[in-house]
Amino acid sequence: YAQVESGIFGLIGVLALFFGPLLYFIRALSDPDLQIQRAAVLGIMIVVSYFVFGLVDVMLVAWVMEAPVYIVSILIPMLIVNSSWITRLKKARTYKNTYRN
Repeated sequence: YAQVESGIFGLIGVLALFFGPLLYFIRALSDPDLQIQRAAVLGIMIVVSYFVFGLVDVMLVAWVMEAPVYIVSILIPMLIVNSSWITRLKKARTYKNTYRN
């Protein structure tokens, strides 16, 4: 649908909406923290399900209101992954500062 309405730029935009978050979550799968891995699996399932459902229906169109739902659905696992990484970085910095003195 995006290619028909917007041409090649619409197709590239829609593919970026799918493959950008998908690559982000695939990279997070290799993290040793189980919470990050679970959030990554959740994100991968959301992206793949929207991609598959989009093969038979128009999913990311503003008037259908699926685009905001998709974005919020992806942001939740992304925030979980990022908050876990930030927490670990803060712990590592605290650990270094504790033993530096």
